[in-house]
Amino acid sequence: MCRNLNSPSAPPRTDSPRRRLYYVRAFRARLLALLSCVFLICAQSSGIFAPNALFAAEDWAAFLDALKARGYDDVALVYLKQLQANEAAPPELNDELDYKIAAAAFDAWTAAPAANRDALAEQARDAFAKYLKSAPEGDYALEANVGLARLAADRGDRALDAANKKGIAPDEADSKRLAARDAYSEAKPYLSAALKIAQARAKSGDPVFHLQHAPMRNTTYCSGKKGFGTVDELFGGDERAFVLAGHVHKPLTHPRNIWQGGYTALSAGVITWTSFPPFGWPKELPG
Repeated sequence: MCRNLNSPSAPPRTDSPRRRLYYVRAFRARLLALLSCVFLICAQSSGIFAPNALFAAEDWAAFLDALKARGYDDVALVYLKQLQANEAAPPELNDELDYKIAAAAFDAWTAAPAANRDALAEQARDAFAKYLKSAPEGDYALEANVGLARLAADRGDRALDAANKKGIAPDEADSKRLAARDAYSEAKPYLSAALKIAQARAKSGDPVFHLQHAPMRNTTYCSGKKGFGTVDELFGGDERAFVLAGHVHKPLTHPRNIWQGGYTALSAGVITWTSFPPFGWPKELPG
């Protein structure tokens, strides 16, 4: 469910004829890909090709990979949903079709403009939930749970950002904060399920790594003020769990960058800085 943001086909940064040409070519490529999807589905459903012959000629996995590699996740979503609607999916895709649809919608959601994000998030959420209902321990159960957690956390982030905007009425801000809390609470069971699946799949004694932006509160250096503890209970008591976080921008050589207490927390920031007066010297070292 990762989209290549470093695509070599990224548009030029300057407003120029070359940039306009890029958008024309991108639109044409997207249109041709979409028309190819429509042709393949219509051909199969109308009986022009026998299903087995069609999918023998069409390497659906390579086709999807090519679409995603070029950032055409929305086209991949149309293709997969047409397969589902026409019951035209090849046998090897049937068991994971709901997940593939969810993953395509999720990837399209990550790059979509604001006006389209809610609809794509709903499609991804519904398809992830449908997949987990039919295959709670399936091959993609971990990824589906993580996807649902990220969608819920994004709703929480947006609600919290809205609550912190300048000029917002106090009552409205409180309502947004409650909505954020509900969204974050919704994410927790999905994270817990994903962690349990990872633990079950790990070999005996193998570590389980969890990466997040801010550290758990009161663990590594400077986490007392800059950390959070909303999911701390997910890792408590699991000696195999390693939580890697950044955010604090402190030197990696500090002796308190490793913390152990039921699980292991590590500070893994990549940039550090130091400030001097006129900001003032701290009265005491941060926790």
